[in-house]
Order: sequence, then C-alpha cells, then structure tokens
Amino acid sequence: MNNKNKIILVSVMLMGLSGCSSDSFQDIKGWMNEQRMAAKGKIEPLPPAKSFVAVPFVFRSDPFQEKPVLSLDNIERNKYAPDPNRRKEPLESFSLESLKMVGSISKDGEYYAMIKTPDRTVHYVKKGNYMGANYGQITEVTEGSVTLDERVHDSDSWKPKKTIVTLEDNDKN
Repeated sequence: MNNKNKIILVSVMLMGLSGCSSDSFQDIKGWMNEQRMAAKGKIEPLPPAKSFVAVPFVFRSDPFQEKPVLSLDNIERNKYAPDPNRRKEPLESFSLESLKMVGSISKDGEYYAMIKTPDRTVHYVKKGNYMGANYGQITEVTEGSVTLDERVHDSDSWKPKKTIVTLEDNDKN
C-alpha cells in the first residue's frame, strides 16, 4: 500500500470518527429538557377532614342483670300467631264471607282460583296467597275449592282453623 492510499484511508477514518463524535442529537436533547421542565406535576391539597358528632353509647339492658326466662306456655300460646311484619295482600281486607269463588284455571299443572270481591273485582289466587280477615293462607287450590289455614285469636292464644271455600255454594267449614 502506498502513502497516498494510506493518507486517504486515514482521512476517511478520521471523517467517520468525527461524525460519531459530533453532537447531532442536540435538538432531541433540547426538546426532552423542555418536556421535562413542563411536566412538573401539581399536587392538589388534601380535602378538609370531615367532622362527626359522637353518639353516646346507651345500652338497652344491663349485662349483669338476670334475663327473664322464656315461658314455654307463652311460646305454646303464640306458636300459631300471624306474622305482624308481613305485607298484607289485597284480599285480606275483606271478610271471608264476602268473597266468592267464581271459577278456576290451570296453568302448567298449578290451579288458580278466581275470587270475586264485594266491589265485583275478580282476583286470581294460588297456593301461598292470603285472603280473608283471619290471616287465611291458601294451602290448596283445586278445580272446585280453595283450602285455607286461618289464624283465630281465642281468648289468650292463637288457634289454627281450616276453612274451605267451594265453587258451587261458597260453603265455609
């Protein structure tokens, strides 16, 4: 290799090295610095603490006093008592004597009775519904009758009473 070629080779190498050492990414670095300065976050102040009113604890019974013993007589007297918290159904506002069974229908193997009220409105009832003033729950609906379990208050206790309303003559047993 002669001197002329060596000089050309060295000059090309120096030009290549000078290209690598130059700072050609200065514009990108400047843009990144601008973005970094603009991205300063602002932290919102915490909301003020909510105040509350302390409610004093009031106990309903003294834990050191003897509790009353439940009487089996009281439980026995009230075992048939109706549920006072249950929502009343529309037919419970009528006496059983004023309601009349006027027909029945069957759907998917389950019977529904058609009950007419004194105001001539017809209601459809099924097993589990309530009707009559004595908390009568329907236990069975057949093609010609409706059987109810009523709850009657007798002196100091509740008693169950089975009642049947029939299609033909509306007899109640």
